[in-house]
Amino acid sequence: MDGMRSTFQWLPALPASRRTRTTPSGRAWWAALVTRIAVGSIVLWGVTVSASAQASRFRRVASRVQAFASDGVRYAAWQASESPTVVVLDTRTGRRLSITVPAECRLVNQEQAEGYGPPAGAARFLLVCSKGYALLDARSGTVMMLPRGAAWLTVGSQYIEGDGEPCTQTTLEVRENKPCIALYNISTGAVSYGPQSQIVDLDRPGAPLICRTLRNTLGRERANTHSNLYSYSAGLLARAVKVGSASVQINRCHGKRTILHAHGEEARDLDIRGGLLTWDTGHEAALFEPDTELLTGVLSSYRPSTHRRHSWQLPRLTIPGRGKGAFGYSTHTANTIFWIATESLGGQEDNAVLTSAVYALPIPR
Repeated sequence: MDGMRSTFQWLPALPASRRTRTTPSGRAWWAALVTRIAVGSIVLWGVTVSASAQASRFRRVASRVQAFASDGVRYAAWQASESPTVVVLDTRTGRRLSITVPAECRLVNQEQAEGYGPPAGAARFLLVCSKGYALLDARSGTVMMLPRGAAWLTVGSQYIEGDGEPCTQTTLEVRENKPCIALYNISTGAVSYGPQSQIVDLDRPGAPLICRTLRNTLGRERANTHSNLYSYSAGLLARAVKVGSASVQINRCHGKRTILHAHGEEARDLDIRGGLLTWDTGHEAALFEPDTELLTGVLSSYRPSTHRRHSWQLPRLTIPGRGKGAFGYSTHTANTIFWIATESLGGQEDNAVLTSAVYALPIPR
């Protein structure tokens, strides 16, 4: 691998993929949903923004969801509690597929993913199973077991990244007991290893190092920041920063940076895949005392190619013991934004999200 000292391990042939059942549904309402929404806008500092955050126009598409993920471009998937079925939504056509996965496998929840990026990419979704990890292909409905020996965490279009051994590390990495990075080549099945300091692009053949301009900044974000406060894709790095008030900053491999103000609250859940940046100012229900005041939030989108920006009020749900508020997290595909709203809490001290409701809204171009 160019720029990375690595040990390649060619694995034996992977188990045969499991063909699964798919059933289409939901075309009529989705066709109506993806109709263009006219949003008034003004030009401010060279960026087209919505005149004001719109009243919530989101439509609920699922309830009692335990895990949700988006590939950032075309597909979203969710799974209900204890259900062996993963529902896949093609946001380009509006078609839904119900895919039966092995009973011991669960869809990795994007909000709780522990990798340096999302657990889905290029129509593939990561599953965690009792005997390891697997990859669900939304286009074919197949499930493929991934090689053992690594904790697979982040899915790109060309590679999957995780923690694994062994690799050649720097003295500092050894002293701090940092794990090595394992890379799985989706097209060949090869696994390689490298140090965390070598940050590669999972969406490009050969997994080259990302550009030097962004490498050190992204390295610091990975080491010191929660993963929902930054996002990297295709030579763009979006970060939540403090520039006067709360803001979002886009750094590029080539060209000037862009700063977007975030409605006075800290931006979170940054996602810059598929030629679109989204973020929100929602809240985590577990962090608020019972019966707190009503909490609002805004979900924003920005297209770097056109500089068009839009914002919408988030739906608010009443959480038992927490009151009413915009609790949850956001993500998107290239043409649809999603708000995964917390429905119920449980576990120790009622701090774990048990179920969520999925809301969707088409994005004006």
